[in-house]
Amino acid sequence: MDYTLDACALIALINKEPGADMVDDLIQKAVAGDAWLNMSIINLTEVYYGYLHDLGKEEAEIILKRILSYPIRIINVITEPVFQKASFFKAFYAMSLADSYACATAWWSRSILVTKDHEIEAVEQPEQLSVLWIR
Repeated sequence: MDYTLDACALIALINKEPGADMVDDLIQKAVAGDAWLNMSIINLTEVYYGYLHDLGKEEAEIILKRILSYPIRIINVITEPVFQKASFFKAFYAMSLADSYACATAWWSRSILVTKDHEIEAVEQPEQLSVLWIR
């Protein structure tokens, strides 16, 4: 099974928030080869800059190293279909730009979006986006 992680999924794991156990289970499945995890560089940026702002560079770097040790494929090239779909999500649904990239990455990779973000609810049904809610 393929999954795309939204920023809030990693933040939940790192901060031990509700849903952290579900994200940890997915990471363990990926380690075992039973799942594939993706994340857009845009969403990784969202995680990193939050910790950089709140905790400073040293702590943010420690957290980033931890994230990069997980079996997550970071999608760091934004292709035309992804940027167009992200633009569509941003234009027609009330969501942040970063969330539009999480949705577009899941759409492009035909994977299940892992999130707890309420902004995604409006997109799930009309766009046939599969979502694993970690709330």
